[in-house]
Amino acid sequence: MVLNMRATSKEGTETAKAITRKIDIKPPIKGSVFTASAGKGQCTLAWSEASDSGSGMNISIPYEVRYQVGADPGSCKGGNPAYIGTALNSVHKGLLSSMKFYYRLCYKDNLGNTSQYSGNPVTCTPKANVSGAYDLPDTRQTACYDQNGTVITCPAQDQSLAQDGSYDIPLSYTDNGNGTVTDNNTGLIWQKRDDGRRYNWYRASGTYHKTYNPSSYNTCGQLLLGGYSNWRLPSKIELMTLVDYGISNSSPKINTTYFPDTKDDYLTVTSFAGDIEKSWIVGFGNGGIAPTSKAKESSVRCVRGEQLDFGNFRDNHDGTVTDKKSGLMWQQDEPGRMTWTQALSYCESLILGKHSDWRLPNFKELQSLANENGAYPAINKIYFPNANCNTSYISAYWSSTTYNSYKNGAYVTDFYDGTFYGGGKWGNPYTRCVRGGPDPFIKAPSNLTAKAVSSEEIDLNWKDNSGNETGFRLQRKKGNCSSTNSWVDLNTTISANSVFFRHSAAAANTQYAYRIRAYNATGYSAYSNCASAKTELE
Repeated sequence: MVLNMRATSKEGTETAKAITRKIDIKPPIKGSVFTASAGKGQCTLAWSEASDSGSGMNISIPYEVRYQVGADPGSCKGGNPAYIGTALNSVHKGLLSSMKFYYRLCYKDNLGNTSQYSGNPVTCTPKANVSGAYDLPDTRQTACYDQNGTVITCPAQDQSLAQDGSYDIPLSYTDNGNGTVTDNNTGLIWQKRDDGRRYNWYRASGTYHKTYNPSSYNTCGQLLLGGYSNWRLPSKIELMTLVDYGISNSSPKINTTYFPDTKDDYLTVTSFAGDIEKSWIVGFGNGGIAPTSKAKESSVRCVRGEQLDFGNFRDNHDGTVTDKKSGLMWQQDEPGRMTWTQALSYCESLILGKHSDWRLPNFKELQSLANENGAYPAINKIYFPNANCNTSYISAYWSSTTYNSYKNGAYVTDFYDGTFYGGGKWGNPYTRCVRGGPDPFIKAPSNLTAKAVSSEEIDLNWKDNSGNETGFRLQRKKGNCSSTNSWVDLNTTISANSVFFRHSAAAANTQYAYRIRAYNATGYSAYSNCASAKTELE
């Protein structure tokens, strides 16, 4: 715009001058990246820099992030502010887990012109902000079957027959090279190979018994392995996390690369609440569980790390209940009896608590709901008051996992006493839906390696297995992979399709362990394997 200016001096002299002034009416040019990733009770927001060729980006508040729970805020005036300022990232803290948060990013220049990040809002579902939170490992059943047991192409999620095999989340382990194996989902550290002997429950758990363990011998408590002595006998659900239900017609049902020479049955520390003289064993022959006399001898695989805590519930007062440690959200009420295919369809179409991503739980998830310290009933009736659990064999609930022994059946859990059996898919057990867990659409990175290249730098390489990630998030802890030190999120930006990262914030002559996972707007993948390296001396 050209302005013709005329001025008169005190002496009466007139002067004219043409002034060209640029009027900025264009909004800022949007950045190319906006992401939200879930942490414990928080969402980490990150975005790329925007620009404005006219008046320039606003000096004080060039960026504003708006959010709303359960729905798109829609615009730069909708919802509530999650961040206002000049940074390119922010952590939105103090959030409830399992609630989905929707975010919009807005830009402003110095003349007040605004624009908004293109496309759909980014979403984030925070994890439980409690000590000991973990991802419950998948069953690894990847094949899908119809009601008659015939193999079918796995239906996509949200389709009526979507089942266990439709939600493929790989199990993830790290061989620590010292006779131990780390489960990268739970963080538990396992004895790689059992000692080949069989023990009764009293000797395995270190429990005194005048006949079966008069010397109070403790099989796991006396184990020295990998430089550690704090080994213990695992709980029922902890040991179940190792079962690989994707191994259909052979035994053992476990990854024998990481756990060679695995036997058919293993003891757990969990007593059967229905009979104090019995404890639970986990069978790696058929993937089942059963209460068995504590005097009976079975194999033992020891574990170390904080015991997984199940049944730590929160009533969301919207018809849903959240397990604060696993992050799984459960349907509080239930629709009644139905066939297996009807149960699959019901859960996939359910809309409850402002969520539509419900599904029928797999067998491990369903067993995590069983109260290990109770029977008659074996479910928490405070949080699930209408649960049907009054009589054995008619208190069964469906899982989405097809039974290994015959494919026209599915694993069910009887919440009268917590036992399981294979129920014919034409039968009519009860149904309770679930949502949450790692996102099966994002495949976890693998083959992570770590190599120190200086006293302050460690090079990380991995294989990118997903084609739909927004980027990667990296975690680190001091020590090697078998260390019990806590994992720490590194606030680093690693872009999509990356397979290399140099970590430059390390201390000299220090051992570090790393793990990485992919993410996008829907959530996280499972973790990669763990890799460790020691920085060089200065």
